[in-house]
Amino acid sequence: MRRFNDLASLTEREKTIARYVASGLGNGQIGQLLSVQTNTITNRLRIIADKLEVPEGYSSRVWVARVVWEADQNA
Repeated sequence: MRRFNDLASLTEREKTIARYVASGLGNGQIGQLLSVQTNTITNRLRIIADKLEVPEGYSSRVWVARVVWEADQNA
């Protein structure tokens, strides 16, 4: 079974975005909370997905939520 990469490779801002994604917020909502444009969140999610090594064919939002969940379970 594939091991999920943890959040250690993310910056604090990326961790914040990842936690918002895991809570079910959309890019626009996250952008409003962080006072940035939706495109900024979309771009950050691509970076987060790269750092967390989201496999081809998987939803990056679901993968990020899973990584956050796993990190919380191991905390």
